[in-house]
Amino acid sequence: MIIKKVFVLFEIFYLVESNTIFLPNLPLGEYRTVFERVYPCISTNRFQTNLYFSKRTSNITEIKGNFTMLKPLDDSYTFDVNFASWSLTGGWKPNAMVYTAKNACSNMKIFYGSAWNSLKEKFNFSSYNCPISPGTYISSGVDLKEIEHHNFPKVYFYGRYKLTMKIKDVKNNVHGCCLVVKSYPEMTVEEYGCRGEYRTVFERVYPCKSTNRFQTNLYFSKRTSNITEMKGNFTLLKPFDDGYTFDTNAASWSLTGGWKPNAMVYIAKNSCSSMKMFFGSAWNSLKENFNFSSYNCPISPGTYISSGVDLKEIEHHNFPKVYFYGKYKLTTKGEYRTIDINAESWSLTGGWKPNSM
Repeated sequence: MIIKKVFVLFEIFYLVESNTIFLPNLPLGEYRTVFERVYPCISTNRFQTNLYFSKRTSNITEIKGNFTMLKPLDDSYTFDVNFASWSLTGGWKPNAMVYTAKNACSNMKIFYGSAWNSLKEKFNFSSYNCPISPGTYISSGVDLKEIEHHNFPKVYFYGRYKLTMKIKDVKNNVHGCCLVVKSYPEMTVEEYGCRGEYRTVFERVYPCKSTNRFQTNLYFSKRTSNITEMKGNFTLLKPFDDGYTFDTNAASWSLTGGWKPNAMVYIAKNSCSSMKMFFGSAWNSLKENFNFSSYNCPISPGTYISSGVDLKEIEHHNFPKVYFYGKYKLTTKGEYRTIDINAESWSLTGGWKPNSM
């Protein structure tokens, strides 16, 4: 299949620190995990957890011991997780967070995310997939940092928690139970690095070489001291549909000058639908202000003109709300069967770095 480039769009913008980043007085944010204890709780012992924490070095703590299964761990059970939070006046308060899911084995895999791989490898489970056969699975040590690669929210309330995990049957009998006591202290400035919540400062937007099947004739215009708008038009010579691929690449500006590519890369098929998802609520603003033929895909050929879209509306996208501060060059491309969006960032030492996103 011949690949034809359709359009390329550059956006230059800054991600700069906002007034809301790193709020030590608020009890919510990114955290690091401090594990304190792990121990079994009352059950029929069909699924046993005989685990403990061991300090290997000043920086590395491991989980050791074994899992013993007297029956296959499969999806006939329910996985029940309950977070109790430590009260400032003392004592545990249950139900700080509750997660209950049928198909226990499969949902445990989802809950643990990448950490499941580490557990499988270090404890030598009979299979990565479900069910897990009866047996005793022993490990001489798993770095707890590997266990943090789970699918639990990365932003949560700071504090001390007791996590109770149970495996139940349809009659609510508990066949496996494990307690973990851990703390979520706030991350330090050093751990945050130079990233956080940001506001966006747009500098330029301009087209680059393409076949012009999809044309972006846009510019930024200052309406007031506080409002900058994007004006111009999108011209589509063909329907913009899901027959393309959406490819985004952000280049970051290096401290030594020049753009460094691949600061972030996002590639997705079904370009029109994927762009809608990428832009989030900003897609509504673009549709309304440019009078697209439809909110949904495909968008018909035509010239769609706007007298001005407030750039603050464009910020209501689904790009991560926490990211590294800096200057970036975002490149968007379109190709037949492939739409390629490439974001380049401005290096601190000068020059564009492609593929920063």
